[in-house]
This record gives sequence, structure tokens and C-alpha cells, in this order.
Amino acid sequence: MGVTDEIFATGHSLGQVSALGVENVLGIEDTLILAKQRGEQMQEESEGLGGMVVLATGADERSLRNKLNSLAEIPEVQALLIKWGDLRSFWEITVQNAATRFVLGGLASQSDLLRYIDGPKLTEYPAASLSHTELMIKAQIRLNELLESLSVRFRTPYRPILGDIGNNLKASVEQLLADLKIHLVTPIDWNENTDQIVLTGADVVEVGGAMLKSVTDQKKGIGFYPTETWEQIVEVIGKFGTPKVFVLVS
Repeated sequence: MGVTDEIFATGHSLGQVSALGVENVLGIEDTLILAKQRGEQMQEESEGLGGMVVLATGADERSLRNKLNSLAEIPEVQALLIKWGDLRSFWEITVQNAATRFVLGGLASQSDLLRYIDGPKLTEYPAASLSHTELMIKAQIRLNELLESLSVRFRTPYRPILGDIGNNLKASVEQLLADLKIHLVTPIDWNENTDQIVLTGADVVEVGGAMLKSVTDQKKGIGFYPTETWEQIVEVIGKFGTPKVFVLVS
């Protein structure tokens, strides 16, 4: 199902869970349970592991992947791989936020990530969880057990939800559950999502601050309105009319 002119919800990572509550797929209590368990499972699985880094590389995805793959030829990296396993576990692209902005994460420490990758670094941060990597497989299995118990209470969304996996609208319970069951281990291509939003000529109301402002600023044609309170949401809608897209971050 492609993006249409109708109003729809979307979310970046955790925002996909938030969207379930907003679109009445789950009740508020079940949405909070799912969000809490998701965070706890990821944090538990990430204990003692590596780091993550946000990069503005000046390179597109293919160039960055070629760069990452070529690092396996460096003797120092080869020694690290003996400890950590294959290159994909060492570091991988977990999120693409824009054409040349990426989040990398894996078993490598931050210092390892930054030592071997050239280019300006936007942000370095310790990994509270290595979300959207294959390292979260055990957390995903445990989360799927919860999803199985909650699935009987899932309802068809009021409006389609633009998934951050597959980058298309999900209008059925089956589609939403299929995404959630691979959510923690699948990289996010938010760059593709914002391209889809641009096609609608939509306005974006971001609920949860201005996390995606730097991303949406790169996309011509997006009206971007960050909000943190219900009063701010009402004010935006009252001033500009009902937006076509709500971006739910937290």
C-alpha cells in the first residue's frame, strides 16, 4: 500500500510503538507495557557491549558500506574480528536518517568506530541499547512472546501507519505485527520514509521534541512543527490546519 493524500501516522524506532496507541491499535495500558518491555529487553541484551555513533559522512549508503567492508583488510581490525566475529557484528548501519547521515552500532567500542571511519562526526553516545542490529535477536524473541499474548487485543488502525520497515503504509493488524516481530533486529531507513512524506506535500507534527528537525530540514517540501505537549499540537493544528502526517518519536 503506497503513501496517499490522507492523514497518517508514522514513527521513528520507538515511535512505531507510540503510533499503535495513537491509532487505537492497542489501548494506552497495553502500549505502555509494550514500550516498557521493548526498552528493558534491549537494555538487558546490550549490557557490556559496544557503542554507537552518528555520522555525517558526505557519502551515500553504498560508499559507506564499501568503506566498512574494506576495513576488514586492516590487520588491527582483523584481530578485533577474531574477538567479535564477523564484520556485521563489529559494526553495521542501524539507521539511515538522511542521504548522508547514519547511525552505526555494534560490538566495537566507540573509539574503534571513530578510529577507522573518516568523516565529520555529529554525535557520539554510549549504547543504552544496540537497537536495530542482529545483536538484538534474543531481545526480539522475548518481545515476540509478549506480542503473541497481546495480539488478540490488536485492532485495525484508525488510519494507516507508515512503517519504518519497508517504508509503506500498514493498514492491517497482520502487517503491523509482521513489522514488530522483526523491529529490533532490522535497520531503519528513515531517509526513505521522509522521501515518501515529501511526495504527499505533507506537514509534519513531531510529537516528542525536535529530534528529526535536522533530518527534515534537508527535505524540501516538508512543513515541520516540533511539539512536546498536547497544547502545542492543538495550537499547530489551529494555526495551519490538520497536517497530513504525524511523526511520533517518543
